[in-house]
Amino acid sequence: MSEASRLSPLAPLRHVSGVLGSFTCAESGQVLACDMPERFSSAQLETTAARLMNMLQSVEEAVPDTPNLRLAFAEHQLLVRRYKLGLLCVLATPDFDRQMLRVTSRLVIRRLLAI
Repeated sequence: MSEASRLSPLAPLRHVSGVLGSFTCAESGQVLACDMPERFSSAQLETTAARLMNMLQSVEEAVPDTPNLRLAFAEHQLLVRRYKLGLLCVLATPDFDRQMLRVTSRLVIRRLLAI
């Protein structure tokens, strides 16, 4: 993990069992902070962020007050949580520690709002 990752407000998420990385983005899709594996470029994350915002808006039209999404892939899950500034996105293995992630996500969101 790089020095920047350790200083990131997202760093506590790396201590949750099963979490591989995380990023947060504004409503516009702009990445605000990132602690993802190096294989994910900024351009890829911004494209993903824009798609997630569109997806979440579509879901909210059908099911109001849907602040969270969980997208499951073959080997990973992407957990998306809406907060005041945008989205918090966490890449995890299927067997991640759900309770610890819930608690740590709240802490991280408070840190992000304080910046």
